[in-house]
Amino acid sequence: MKVLRGVATAGLIILAAQSPLFAVRLWKGIFKDLKEGNVRERKRLYDAYTYLKRCGMLQVKYQGRQMFISLTAEGKKKVGKDDIDKLTIAQPKGWDGQWRLLLFDVPTREKSKREALRGKLIELGFTMLQKSVWVHPHECANEVAILKRFFGFDDGAVKVIPVPHLGGDEGRLMKLYGLTTEHT
Repeated sequence: MKVLRGVATAGLIILAAQSPLFAVRLWKGIFKDLKEGNVRERKRLYDAYTYLKRCGMLQVKYQGRQMFISLTAEGKKKVGKDDIDKLTIAQPKGWDGQWRLLLFDVPTREKSKREALRGKLIELGFTMLQKSVWVHPHECANEVAILKRFFGFDDGAVKVIPVPHLGGDEGRLMKLYGLTTEHT
């Protein structure tokens, strides 16, 4: 995963030289925790690189003496899945008094994506009001944008709308989330 992250973050252009140590030194610059002279760490990094290349997650292209390493679609998917697994919504001390309604309309042919989205919404602390209407008390637009990108949903498929009141469900939800009517 460290190799994938390094490639994703850096965009990674390696100038290929005759010496194999040249490439290792460049890798060290990208992966700062690789200690000088630690053969085991260098081997682990090289093994990870060759494994990811063999699995089709890294693409290597040569132009003259330059070597370009980039993520394939599969590699981007893997990095994205790791981001999704670590995704959380910040829980500020105070509540701003706004509910975030998340509405989605995902076609039946994409049922597995719809179910995966519902599962992730539960993990993120959303509460279901209806099958495709969910609510959260805190700002979550960035997190929802990440989910939309990961699942490949367009803006019409998933929307977040801030609202001040929810009607009859509000008291139950305030209790569920431990909120008070005092806003920050």
